Amino acid sequence: MEIVFHKYSPAGNVTALIVSEVSRCYHSLVAQHLMNSEGVEQVAFLEQPQDTSASSRVQMMGGEFSGNGLASAALCTSELGRLSEVRVESSGLEEVAHVTIDRLARGFRCQITFALREFGLSQLTPDHFLVSLSGISHVIALVENTNSSARNAQILLQDMGPPDDIASGMIFARQENLKWVITPFVAVRGVNSFVAESACASGSLALGLVVLHQHDGPECKIQVIQPSSAAIGIQLAKRSTTRIDVTMEIPVESLTTHEVWLDIPEI
Repeated sequence: MEIVFHKYSPAGNVTALIVSEVSRCYHSLVAQHLMNSEGVEQVAFLEQPQDTSASSRVQMMGGEFSGNGLASAALCTSELGRLSEVRVESSGLEEVAHVTIDRLARGFRCQITFALREFGLSQLTPDHFLVSLSGISHVIALVENTNSSARNAQILLQDMGPPDDIASGMIFARQENLKWVITPFVAVRGVNSFVAESACASGSLALGLVVLHQHDGPECKIQVIQPSSAAIGIQLAKRSTTRIDVTMEIPVESLTTHEVWLDIPEI
């Protein structure tokens, strides 16, 4: 079948958003092909939502949560900013996300808000934390001058990461002045990928949860500088022991549209 996809760059994390209908049993095959041939770091699929209040649904290649995938889907759903607000379902989220889209001098800014209800946080060592989100977990390393190579990331993820998660990340984080700087790596088992990402929104969210935990306060607001040099804003408000309200601000650029032919059946 012919597969149409748009390339977006949320905070520099080049994402292929498939707008053709593709059966989920072929998601990993399509994702592997595009990651190997199209110069993208991750693949997302635009689907019809189950919740009638949502305009669309984004399903990530491994069923995980991705803030950058969600931002890409929101920009596509808004028809490149023609609609200033959209509601989008997402894999890995229990509730529909509300997204406000603003035009910037270059590209757009997506402000994403949702309630986070299913998450876990545990301290593995004095400097390492495991943050579990629905469909993806991140090991956060708060170590200055550490070895943040891909090989060391794989070793630490094997030692500290959950063995059965759909996706997992290794996030090296350090604080510089009033901002945080991260070096993220993400593995998605369903497509057998391990990527040094140019930006990671879910990893930035996981870092925010660690900062909120350390400060032991009701709110937290941080700016997270990505390897691309773009900044992702994270704002958290603890409403109860089982609910945190999340706001993420992600800059997004629309790149190009492509078509490829793959030997899979149409829906």
